[in-house]
Amino acid sequence: MRSKKILPGVVTLSLCLLAALPARALAWGPAGHSIVARIAGRQLLKDENGKALNVAVNNILRNDTFFKQNCKGLKTLDEKLACVASWADSVRPARPETGPLHFVNIPRGVTSYDAARDCKKGACVIEGVRKYQAVLADRQQKASRRSEALKFIVHFVGDMHQPLHDADDKDLGGNEKHVRWFGEKSPACNNVHKVWDSEIIRRAGFSDAGYTDSLLKGLGDAAAADFVQGDLVSWAEAAHGLAVGNAYDLLPAQDQNDALCKVKVNKETRCLAWGTAGCKNQPRLFRYALGQSYYDRNRAVVEGQLRRGGVRLAAVLKEALEKAMSSQ
Repeated sequence: MRSKKILPGVVTLSLCLLAALPARALAWGPAGHSIVARIAGRQLLKDENGKALNVAVNNILRNDTFFKQNCKGLKTLDEKLACVASWADSVRPARPETGPLHFVNIPRGVTSYDAARDCKKGACVIEGVRKYQAVLADRQQKASRRSEALKFIVHFVGDMHQPLHDADDKDLGGNEKHVRWFGEKSPACNNVHKVWDSEIIRRAGFSDAGYTDSLLKGLGDAAAADFVQGDLVSWAEAAHGLAVGNAYDLLPAQDQNDALCKVKVNKETRCLAWGTAGCKNQPRLFRYALGQSYYDRNRAVVEGQLRRGGVRLAAVLKEALEKAMSSQ
């Protein structure tokens, strides 16, 4: 359900690069990140300081190389933020040090974040947002550093709201829990993480812009104000709770009659039906059969996180941008 209005070049670039990334690096797919960014853009414009915030974002992005090459001609703030929303995934192969900043590994069996355990050396999404928010707020930083910081923030706040980027069951955030989604025939390399990244969103059947409109219709000012209470840690802990209570705890037993194996072909991981010749000497991986029941019980959770992510992204950007404006 990727938006037909997203620039084709941006989507193609993103998808080609994302295919090469280690799965744990990804949170929402391009559609989810686009929706979070679009909501944030709309919320910023609704702010009493909306015009100034819009100008500030435009000034920061206008000379950014990626923005100039991929987002030319976009008029509205929500479109511009959506255009850069998956940039952080596209640079991951060239900048592997940014990989741990996409998630925080809070174990399934606990309820709260422990920086010493979950964010060693500051390498997690919580500290990633803090780091780049400080850069964005500092007018003494180079223009290229501030535009990069803005792009990282747009992406990382979105990442934080995909529940499986805040929890781990020794399975790379659900990437090693293999799934047959709605009875798909081929042994696709589908997994619980991917279901939450993109499959639930895709099945709803909206374009990115259409989904944004739908989610904003149910978002009142009181709810938006409530969403921004707390801080990065409490937001991550809440998402962790959803990962445990919904993504993990609602899984059925694995289907003992449905198995596959994973093989490497030209450095690409492929899944084969168990019993085929390629599976010789490979571990047998049983799948979870997920369909309408799992979708129905989790769609509202996904939509709630997209709303929260968008509103909170607007708040994080507003705080940094207004700090920078006050130092003029």
